[in-house]
Amino acid sequence: MKRLTYAMVIEPGRDKRGKRYYCAYFPDLPGCATMGNDKRHLKLMAREAIEGYLQVTRDHGEHVPLPTSEAGMVTVDAPAANGAIERTRQPTPPRRAAAAKNGAGRHLTVRRGQARKRK
Repeated sequence: MKRLTYAMVIEPGRDKRGKRYYCAYFPDLPGCATMGNDKRHLKLMAREAIEGYLQVTRDHGEHVPLPTSEAGMVTVDAPAANGAIERTRQPTPPRRAAAAKNGAGRHLTVRRGQARKRK
């Protein structure tokens, strides 16, 4: 069995009660996203989401997408008013909103318009 390493984009969030959670999606696997209560849990859920995604892809006789994306960080000097950086509230991205509806600790795998929840 060949081992593949996919890039994972992690986005933190908070639910209505203020509890922190993390969402992740994989640029090379369209529609594959997951959530976790903390980063350790997120990594476990990510592995399960990717394995499920690849299995469904194989079951449908489709080609398994190979990893091509890379993730990295860039540091820049950001101008700030009065020497302070302000954090603004931004709308929740659609993929995070979809995952949040299914509750932290579960992931949502979307394949060609059909959603499948796993515990």
